[in-house]
Amino acid sequence: MVHVRRAATSDTERVLAMLKHIWDDDYVPRSWAKWVADESSGLVLVAEAGENIVGTCYVHFLPNKLCWFQAMRVDVDARRLGVGSALTAACIDFARTAGYRSAFLGIDADNAPSLNMSAKAGFKKICEYSRVGQKIAALKEGSSKEATRWRMAKEDDIDTLLALGQSYAPSGAIFACWQWQPLSRAAIQSVIQEGDLWVWDNNGVSLWAGFNNFGDYAALFPMAGPKEELHSAFMDLLSWLPDEKETFLELWQTPDTPLLAVAKSLGFTGDDGYTIWEQRLSNPV
Repeated sequence: MVHVRRAATSDTERVLAMLKHIWDDDYVPRSWAKWVADESSGLVLVAEAGENIVGTCYVHFLPNKLCWFQAMRVDVDARRLGVGSALTAACIDFARTAGYRSAFLGIDADNAPSLNMSAKAGFKKICEYSRVGQKIAALKEGSSKEATRWRMAKEDDIDTLLALGQSYAPSGAIFACWQWQPLSRAAIQSVIQEGDLWVWDNNGVSLWAGFNNFGDYAALFPMAGPKEELHSAFMDLLSWLPDEKETFLELWQTPDTPLLAVAKSLGFTGDDGYTIWEQRLSNPV
């Protein structure tokens, strides 16, 4: 019998021990305790079977009474026992009871078990993205880092970013830091505050994109701006990225963007899919 409850700080040691055997380079162990401590940003759940913690997941609160389900992890010895379904049901129950309007989540397009589970739980696929990646070589000895017109977005940019998004945002959404939400002023502001939205300032802000750079890994999410600007902005980013060590750049884009063909011509490979799903929990006010 699987029991799901709110996580507590005292669960940390057992949860980290479980996570150690799931993914080699998982971000969740680095974030889990902080999520539990920050109840204003989200809800962490754990699943128990007897005295063992066999799963966990996170509900991240988004603006406009929306939420994002993420970081579902199930113990390798507890697969196919209904742990994932129990966690999903508990997330939905919490979000609906708390008055959230919609819940979103993302799933790799080839992850059949998660796709089937989400569909059975009432989620509907609303859009899909393609991913390609390439290693960016480190700077050659004696070379200096290139300048760039890319910079982090600021609060003063919000009006411009909202106007750009209303004209150009793929799927009418912001996709940044592996989280997806419909475009709105509040959504733009929240992503700026988290440091996950960048702009290309070419004599004035002409496009924006979710961007994260961790040194050895970087991710560029869909850009919102005129098509004629996309290529130049992408090439500018590629020129700026090389640093003291090699970086792997992963490009997340809509399947119809011309950037995918450009990236593939430059040696980007992979082209796997990522899907966004929604469950409407209440009628919009």
